[in-house]
Amino acid sequence: MLAVLEHGERWRLVRDHIGMSARTDDSIRNRYRRLVTTVKPAHDSAQAAFASTPRIPWTEAEDQKVVSIAWHFLMDHDQSHIPWDKLVTEAVLPGRNPGAARNRYNRLAGLNSGIWLTTSDEVARALGGL
Repeated sequence: MLAVLEHGERWRLVRDHIGMSARTDDSIRNRYRRLVTTVKPAHDSAQAAFASTPRIPWTEAEDQKVVSIAWHFLMDHDQSHIPWDKLVTEAVLPGRNPGAARNRYNRLAGLNSGIWLTTSDEVARALGGL
């Protein structure tokens, strides 16, 4: 934080100042913005609301609900794309937006590591037996 006070938002100088030359300028900026507690005024209200929303850890119940939503949709429809914006609402997952639910499912399902879950047993194992 002191490096940002000294160099402003010149991320390459901040990166060099804190001795993290292996990181990109973007990763330094993103990490700073995640850690900062005060939010700069955003250009629009939606961006400001998103930026000022604190991160809340996912619960096991929410994890189960996300996987259940995806699993039921994939079993009932012959397509691989899940329309998260239609399936996830404030009533279904309070405080979570469709993008957060999609990202959480991708982490739980292991899509980032190339593992595709095809059975309910594989989903249960990925969730640690939930």
